[in-house]
Amino acid sequence: MKLALIFGAGAVGKMTVGQELAKITELRLYHNRIAIEPALEAFGAFAAGAIVRIREAMFEEFAKTDLYGMIFTFMRDFGVGAIGTTWSASQRASAESARRSARSSSSRPRRSASSGAAPGTA
Repeated sequence: MKLALIFGAGAVGKMTVGQELAKITELRLYHNRIAIEPALEAFGAFAAGAIVRIREAMFEEFAKTDLYGMIFTFMRDFGVGAIGTTWSASQRASAESARRSARSSSSRPRRSASSGAAPGTA
């Protein structure tokens, strides 16, 4: 089985690229939202364990077919471990703290290299 992985940030066009790739190959598109949407609907929240099991079941069943291969789109969620294991509460808290820190530092005004003042304030 062939596998094409399209990995990227949210809303950058992974599914669109996958759809176009599926048109010109014999690969079937399995985009990330296929596993997420039913879990969100059923649980009313992001249920990492259910989402991982849905993905694993899809891959296992697909591998049993004679289909040529699959395109899988994926956006890394830092609440789900790299190999599908759910993070502990402390790991999730650490990741969330890092995410908040990155957001707050990116929203601060940048200093001008020449004057040391924020752009537009000198």
